[in-house]
Amino acid sequence: MTDRLLLVDGSNLAFRAFFAIPGLTNSHGEPTNALYGFVTTLLKLVREREPTHLAVVFDPKGGSFRNRIYPDYKGHRPDMPHDLRNQWPLFEPLARALGLTHVVVDDYEADDVIGTLAARFGEDTEVWIVTGDKDMQQLVTERVGVFDPRKDEEIGIEQVRERFGCAPGRVPEVLGLMGDSSDNIPGVPGVGPKKAKGLIEQYGTIEGVYENLDEVRGPKLRQNLAENREQAELSRTLATIERAVPLELTLDDLAVRFPPEDKEELEQLFDKLAFQKLLPQVGAKLAGVSREGYRLVTTRKQLAAVVAELADAEIVAFDTETTSLAPMQADLVGISVAADGDTAFYVPVGHDYDGCPAQLSPDEVIAALKPVMEDPSVPKVAQNAKYDLLVLRKAGIWVEGLVSDTMVADYLLRPQVRTHKLDDLALIHLNHEMIPFSKVVEDPKRDTFASVPLDDARDYAAEDAHITLLLHRKLHPWLAESGLDGLYQDVEIPLVRVLADMEAWGVGVDGALLESMAAEVGSAIERSRARIHEIAGREFNINSPKQLAEILFDEMGLPVIHKTKSGPSTDARVLNALAARTDSPLPGEILDYRERTKLKSTYLDVLPTLVNPSTGRIHSSYNQTVAATGRLSSSDPNLQNIPVRTEEGRRIRNAFVAPPGRVLLSVDYSQIELRVLAHLAGEGGFRRAFEEGADVHRRTAAEVFDMMEPLVMPEQRRIAKAVNFGIIYGQTAWGLSESLGIPRGEATRIIERYNERYPELAAFRAQVLEEARTSGRVVTMLGRHRPITDMQAANRNVRMAAERAAINTPVQGSAADIIKVAMVAIHRRLLAEFPGDRMIMQVHDELVFEVAEERQQTLQAMVVSEMESAVPLDVPLKVDVGVARNWADAH
Repeated sequence: MTDRLLLVDGSNLAFRAFFAIPGLTNSHGEPTNALYGFVTTLLKLVREREPTHLAVVFDPKGGSFRNRIYPDYKGHRPDMPHDLRNQWPLFEPLARALGLTHVVVDDYEADDVIGTLAARFGEDTEVWIVTGDKDMQQLVTERVGVFDPRKDEEIGIEQVRERFGCAPGRVPEVLGLMGDSSDNIPGVPGVGPKKAKGLIEQYGTIEGVYENLDEVRGPKLRQNLAENREQAELSRTLATIERAVPLELTLDDLAVRFPPEDKEELEQLFDKLAFQKLLPQVGAKLAGVSREGYRLVTTRKQLAAVVAELADAEIVAFDTETTSLAPMQADLVGISVAADGDTAFYVPVGHDYDGCPAQLSPDEVIAALKPVMEDPSVPKVAQNAKYDLLVLRKAGIWVEGLVSDTMVADYLLRPQVRTHKLDDLALIHLNHEMIPFSKVVEDPKRDTFASVPLDDARDYAAEDAHITLLLHRKLHPWLAESGLDGLYQDVEIPLVRVLADMEAWGVGVDGALLESMAAEVGSAIERSRARIHEIAGREFNINSPKQLAEILFDEMGLPVIHKTKSGPSTDARVLNALAARTDSPLPGEILDYRERTKLKSTYLDVLPTLVNPSTGRIHSSYNQTVAATGRLSSSDPNLQNIPVRTEEGRRIRNAFVAPPGRVLLSVDYSQIELRVLAHLAGEGGFRRAFEEGADVHRRTAAEVFDMMEPLVMPEQRRIAKAVNFGIIYGQTAWGLSESLGIPRGEATRIIERYNERYPELAAFRAQVLEEARTSGRVVTMLGRHRPITDMQAANRNVRMAAERAAINTPVQGSAADIIKVAMVAIHRRLLAEFPGDRMIMQVHDELVFEVAEERQQTLQAMVVSEMESAVPLDVPLKVDVGVARNWADAH
């Protein structure tokens, strides 16, 4: 095999990975995105390009000799982002642990070291320089090429000629004339890439240009060249890669030793960085957890022994196997339990297939486990406990004593992670790869877990309980170390039971009303479609953006508001702008059509299918571990997305009803996020508005427009309301002008006036952003953490999104914590004082209860009291109350 040397520009790779993979962190919330991109790129290079030798070269600290020649060299670049700086010390040990050579030489950039190594070994060895830096292309020869891993592009002599218009060796001549903005190399003013290429193509070198200066076309160009010869020559020097760096490295020193024989250091690094999924790529095995202690329980004697062990356990981990992922429809197939770190048991309940050995009857299993599972003095832990609580409740066991949920624990520790599935947690926290469900049911005849043979089922099911117990032991100390234990034990864990009860109770719906509305909206859609075709003058596919764009812009001649890669945009923002700026009725009709079709397909057609045939009610699923701010979400259906801005949308809530003799009570926090903001911002006019019980939006309008409150007009109050709420989300003048349809200059003046009147809000925002930059996270009032990892991103959109998240989280997250505290307190009192009444829905800042008519006033007083006193603030918490037979009238 011919020797092949890869010279990897490590600094270039690290920066590109940092900005290409935003938001990645390890289990402790520490950023790992650049390191992950670095490792995966190196692994891909080794795997696909099969080098015999490789060096990863980094820039030294403190700059290079070029900074002495020209102090402003790279002087315009911002400081290294905080989150990248924190990762920098690990690049060298990672490269070394992978069996690759890491090179840094004081006073010389990575380019110079790579240039020297390419020159030294390029005569006898195939050399590829791995970088996205165009300056490196000056090093290309017949045996030295450049490979850009992001573009998957090989660059040889011909590609250099196409880009620079010259041979690789003359690239510094072109750069000397045109300069390089990325390195702050000045070049000659007025000489861009095209002119520089032309001049060097014609005259060969910078000296050649000046020897023939009189021939250069254009008096201004000749003048610029004449006045900046010294700068051009300096720029060429800066752009020229040094090829004689003092290095004692031999080719053997750069030999690839991958995969490394000793993988201990690599395994430790991957564990620290949560890169366990990459271990198989480096020939390392996961440490794993032994399955030797898994036992099948199929006799009364075995079951009695397990129950006795659980009753004396310090903590019991449990899990269920079922016939469905929907807990309200699921039947129990088996229960797994673990009470120590070595043993776990699986008790089959509902396995059904030919040849299945005798099992304990479901009634025997439930009767034996019920006392210990319902004993609150026996502490219990589960993964996604809400699901198991509902399944076991349906089977006749009301679990008590839940003290931990590993999914919730991991969510609190790593709220930025999208999923907290048990398989992922086992891999990240325990270096263990769990048995995949697909492997257990790989036989085509096994379409459910109930058809899995018991020996296979034992290992799969017992592992769930065993790993859950081990995860609890690892995660619980981290919660305490992170200051999250109070939030976890006092709020999040009790909330699991609250949400389980809400889901189990569900909400009643009027099926006949939904059917009637579906028919009515369907007719309206057909009429809307006919009107659209009539206005357009022909039929077309209204749901096709391309065909709609042809109608709007080509045939009707309406102005193009915004273009995308695929052509003129027809999104809602564009249609709203067209409706406001033109006389055509078509944009408005399209918006109405889209609203109705979404309403019908998302809600009116779907809600009847979600009615549980056993209860006649809808049981929405509440998601506790999704939103990074701590807010709850719901699904099947998503109650938070039921539209309220249109009359037809609001009518859907009419179908959510109370049964005869009962009413729906809606209690909604009034402006809770603004009240939290006023509390966090401290003394000032914004807080005083709430302390004095003023209409905060009217007060703000009076301040911004410099007028007395009674004189504030509705439109001015609307603008003030938009500014008040927009401030939480970091709204810009452009965003305000777009949302309100006002000129940009007016929006700028309004925001400036707002900041003058409420300086405490600007100070609060600045304080939060500084905290996010320095600590890499923000914290809510109750101590919930959220990592913020892109505060110094080069991409403006990414950076702005990070800033919005930083400002929003302490406010929205604190509001979410407050309503959770209220829910836990109210639920406790409902069980003790109002056993027949239920909390049935939570939507944003609103709680909905189903209550007997005769107890409505008493329960309402209790709920209002608990919600308004949930967490002490420096401004009063207030709620709005509504009572009716249906949700629409109660809200």
